[in-house]
Amino acid sequence: MDGRFYVMSLAAIFLALALGILLGVHLPGAEALLVSEERLVSGIERELARLREDRAVMRRELDEVQGQREELQRELDGLMSLAASSSLDGIRLHVLPVDPERRGESLQRVYDLLKKAGAYASGDDMAADVLLHPSGSEPDGLSHSPRIQIEVDDGAARLLITDEELTAIDIQSAAGRFQLLQKLKDHLAH
Repeated sequence: MDGRFYVMSLAAIFLALALGILLGVHLPGAEALLVSEERLVSGIERELARLREDRAVMRRELDEVQGQREELQRELDGLMSLAASSSLDGIRLHVLPVDPERRGESLQRVYDLLKKAGAYASGDDMAADVLLHPSGSEPDGLSHSPRIQIEVDDGAARLLITDEELTAIDIQSAAGRFQLLQKLKDHLAH
């Protein structure tokens, strides 16, 4: 094989490429194809802009709904405080001594709720009507075990009434805290 064959093959390839470019540029549908692509891109851009606008509207609506929810929660907390006030007047409350590290937010929340409702802290377990303690701490060594115990862990409280365990109550919500007060008030009335 001599070099002329390679040169001729290379020339034929470049000639075919040039001919393809010339034909492609001068095809009657090439301009229509370009216009069609421009319309498609324009449509996609419009749809993207509409979706961005929809997302912004939805975000504003979500912010508004969250604001309304927070406002309703504040109103509910206020109503619950009103309903709780004086409902446990005179009830003696004994809190089992625990490390400050173990005294979690939930135990403090229940303690504050009971105090708002009129219960008062009793340093003497003999005089206590209700014992409040964190979950996992045993009320051993008490000279008197109150009839009602409230065992609190993260976000829930269990009402224990003379060995009868009631269901756990979610104390994260105002409705759950109100339910705890109601059950406590009902059992203290008996």
